[in-house]
Amino acid sequence: MQRTTLMLGFAMATLSTCTLAAAAESPAAGRWDLTVMVGGRKVPSWLEIRPQDGKFAGTVCSEAGGIQKVGEVKVNGDKVEFKSDLVEKPDKFYFTYTATIKNNTINGTRKVAKDLKHPWENLPPGAKHPFIGLKFIPDADVSGTWKMDVGKDDKATLTLSQAASNISGKMTGKQAGVVGKAATQGAALTTTQAAEVAGAGEVTKAVLHGEALTLAIKEGEKTCKLEANVKGDVMEGTIEHAGGKPENFTAHRERKWGEPIKLFNGKNLEGWKTIDPPGEKANNNWKVVDGVLTNTAGGKNIVSEKNFKDFKLHVEFRVPTHGNSGVYLRGRYEIQVQDDAGNPTGAHNCGALYSRIAPSVNAAKPAGEWQSFDITLVGQYLTVVHNGQTVIDNKEIEGITGGALDSNEFEGGPIYFQGDHGKIEYRNIVLTPAK
Repeated sequence: MQRTTLMLGFAMATLSTCTLAAAAESPAAGRWDLTVMVGGRKVPSWLEIRPQDGKFAGTVCSEAGGIQKVGEVKVNGDKVEFKSDLVEKPDKFYFTYTATIKNNTINGTRKVAKDLKHPWENLPPGAKHPFIGLKFIPDADVSGTWKMDVGKDDKATLTLSQAASNISGKMTGKQAGVVGKAATQGAALTTTQAAEVAGAGEVTKAVLHGEALTLAIKEGEKTCKLEANVKGDVMEGTIEHAGGKPENFTAHRERKWGEPIKLFNGKNLEGWKTIDPPGEKANNNWKVVDGVLTNTAGGKNIVSEKNFKDFKLHVEFRVPTHGNSGVYLRGRYEIQVQDDAGNPTGAHNCGALYSRIAPSVNAAKPAGEWQSFDITLVGQYLTVVHNGQTVIDNKEIEGITGGALDSNEFEGGPIYFQGDHGKIEYRNIVLTPAK
């Protein structure tokens, strides 16, 4: 995505009696999925507020453009205030945000400055845009069979079942044991009943908070403790036996996949619909040419009619000289498509999660050649293989990117291709959903 963007800088404010610990415990700290009402239109946005040196800093994603790291955010109890300014006039504010936080919700107003013109939308000076948002708290799913590599040579298998608020399971191998039944209360997981399995043992404590998993697995007369972070289909942490030292482990889930779905039939636009770019009206220039999904000029974007949550996606694309497009996952996260052969890597280059995660290498081919993405998205963790090279390896997606259809990150969403920048071609679009 290449578009005039907002450069966001928050107004400086001094927080009286604010310490680093108090900032970390503030209800304002966290990631917020926002929806802004602009002239009757719902505009997705995103905000992160984080403690920094006893105060608060922030990051914002507006309805278009990139992610902007910013300076201090003014927080006073449950009240939040900050300002943003345009890149063309960094000394003048364009938006003023004021909000109130209650529990995990945020409500407020975004006010347009009276003396500045928006670079891509004709917003009335002084207009007020109400917004509402939810704090995004990752909700890991630990179900499945996890193959563990422990220390240098040991291996084990951890099998977990998670149905609604209950988790049960067992561990086999050198670290043998049984995970008893447990029930969630909000974000915390606490044991309610231990499993009785002869010669195996039981859980004395089990906590799942967001992506952090703790299991206490009794092995005979002893207890081992497992602590890990769940990162999609990867679990990393430590396991400690009674009287022993913690050993590092990495576990990979044996993911089960459904049947592949051909999203594009090579004949027509069945299964797809076109939409205008954010805040604009555009012509539809999408058609099928010789079995290829082709956008002949800048215009509307195109979106799959079906929604998906966790999946593998194979897609092939051909970019003209200076071409620019994007593959959006769940309609919210853009993988950049761009004429980038030979360029330095960066968060705005081909294969990047736009403005958020740079590819580790530049795997782009020259303009006019067919290229491929093989993308895996599980929870908030992303892997991108570009032309056979892994350029993003199970990295966390922190929030939406510019041009997102919505900010409902707890839900699935469509695949969509950006068509508002110019000519682009796609083919062999196959999605395999996770079971």
